[in-house]
Order: sequence, then C-alpha cells, then structure tokens
Amino acid sequence: MPTATPAVNDTSQLLPPSGWSRLAKFKHLLPFSEDQFRRWGKEGRAPQPVRLSHKCAVYSNDEVTRFLADLANYRAGTPRTQEQS
Repeated sequence: MPTATPAVNDTSQLLPPSGWSRLAKFKHLLPFSEDQFRRWGKEGRAPQPVRLSHKCAVYSNDEVTRFLADLANYRAGTPRTQEQS
C-alpha cells in the first residue's frame, strides 16, 4: 500500500509547529528562489528574519507556515528583533 506524502504547503510534518528555523531548513518548500523570498521579506510580503548575528538569521516557524498556506495574501507584521523574542 503506498504511503501518502504531505502536500507541498503542508508544513505540519516538515517544520516544528513553533520555534525558529534557518532558511536552509525550509527552502525546499518555497515555489521560488531564496533570493525572491528575501526580496519579498524586505517588501513585507514574506516573513521577516530575526538576526542572531551578521551571518545568521532565523524565521518564525509559525510565520513561515502562515506564509506558505497563503502566498498571495500574506503580509508580514512588524519586524522582530532578538530582544522581542
């Protein structure tokens, strides 16, 4: 009997329901390039990263899940900093 695979936008089994992930952890779920995702983030059309250092940024799993569920209508809230977490 074949096993069912989760839909592309079903992140429930691919990302933890809460917490933080780096882009490398979920980039395979994006229907476009990493650069496009970053551009959309700057425009407020994708989740905003939280900078842990000048080379390390993480994204809220809750926000990434919400973004992937509704790409066309997603709008990011205010950018979060490490101190707000």
